[in-house]
Amino acid sequence: MKNIFAPFIIGLSIIGSVLAIPSPDPNPWGNRHYDRCLDEREANDILNRWISLFVNMDSTVASQTVTENFQLFSDSIDYLAGRQPGSITGIPVYANISAFIAGQEADQASGTKGGFAVRSWFYGCTGISFVWRYDGTTATGNHVGFAGIDHLLLDRHSHLIYRAYTEENNGELLYDLGYVVCPLNATNSTSR
Repeated sequence: MKNIFAPFIIGLSIIGSVLAIPSPDPNPWGNRHYDRCLDEREANDILNRWISLFVNMDSTVASQTVTENFQLFSDSIDYLAGRQPGSITGIPVYANISAFIAGQEADQASGTKGGFAVRSWFYGCTGISFVWRYDGTTATGNHVGFAGIDHLLLDRHSHLIYRAYTEENNGELLYDLGYVVCPLNATNSTSR
């Protein structure tokens, strides 16, 4: 017995497979979750504006980069400031854009000058993460250099940063400032 529906089923499967060919979509989740995903140029622009705020604070650039209710968390900064870590207390280093601007202006007024080098970075629809190295000179002429990592969370509509997590190598920083003396062969110490 011949199946009269066979040509119809084969035709539908061919149409279905043609319709199922994926096409590039800059917003794979539709408007349900994100207005639009970042592209590499936008992510790079946000990253560079963010870094610039730590070298030369500009309130106009800050308002083009972070939200009004922006929060920055850093156990590294909390440790240096003698506070309980924000990861435990839930209290950010900076709770809004005004506090962030004031804090960065005060830090930059200390006279330390330097710059950041991005070692590696990646991004997604609503986040950017990167590894960095800071090298600079204090107001007294001492070299400071240390590495860190930042994770930036972006508002899904505006792509402004609403929360940042930053951690740095405090040991390296404190060593450069003369607060920590490390033995040359610390891993083979027999004095334990």
